[in-house]
Amino acid sequence: MHIVIDARIISSSTGRYAERLLTYLEKQNDNHEYTVLVLKKDVDYWKPTKSNFRVMVADFPNYSFSEQLGFALLLYRLKADLVHFCMPQQPLLYFGKRVTTVHDLTLVYFDNVDMNPIIYRIRKFIFIRLLKNVVRRSRAILTPTQYVKDEIIKFTKESYADKIVPTHLAWDEAVAEPEVIPKLKGKKFIFFVGNAFPYKNLHRIVDAFSEVRKTNPDLELVFAGKKDYFYEQLEKHIKAKGVEVKTHILGFISEGEKRWLFRHGQAYIIASFSEGFH
Repeated sequence: MHIVIDARIISSSTGRYAERLLTYLEKQNDNHEYTVLVLKKDVDYWKPTKSNFRVMVADFPNYSFSEQLGFALLLYRLKADLVHFCMPQQPLLYFGKRVTTVHDLTLVYFDNVDMNPIIYRIRKFIFIRLLKNVVRRSRAILTPTQYVKDEIIKFTKESYADKIVPTHLAWDEAVAEPEVIPKLKGKKFIFFVGNAFPYKNLHRIVDAFSEVRKTNPDLELVFAGKKDYFYEQLEKHIKAKGVEVKTHILGFISEGEKRWLFRHGQAYIIASFSEGFH
């Protein structure tokens, strides 16, 4: 079989799923041919070690016109026996055999309005209708938990239970050596790693931290994640609460730095309204 894997998210936080999927598929020693599709910026992010795997650029941004038309044409040219979409975003004009991984429904139930509310509303409208279409057309839907499966059934109001398969995410041994973060060395801190979308509820973490500091003045708060509009908004909230001196926004960090945080932090903090790994 020729199997195409849409890994355009591979360098994002959710992309860890795609990267691990590819790494362990290589260990299966099967005779299938695999074509891994990535954005141009990620062409060197994951390098195959087996001759039956190849990486190809598919530089089609999510929710774009080019994704709907150009990406569909590319998939038809590849003549795949099966396409595995690692996220629901996919072209409506593609009618080939597929499986889709749906990590959660947070984009359906929660708003992550950015600097352009009109564009955001249009994208959300498209996503909701696309998701229903994706669930209907896919031969199988993979979810990380039974919770997400139940959420999809409730969302679509259709009987798709037989083709929705909870596939629990596996633990993977950390291989990166810890890399010290100099500004945090020797300090007591609590931390969060990930994006700053509103459903992550990071503002509430800052609010709680401002109270905790009254009895723990030496404690510091750390956020790590790719800096974007939402982190800029969080930074404004941090200043408004008067805790900017004891709060650090690190931006993107390496696997080694992440391991160092987990080894030396007092606690990992999560306050999300919803997550797919329930």
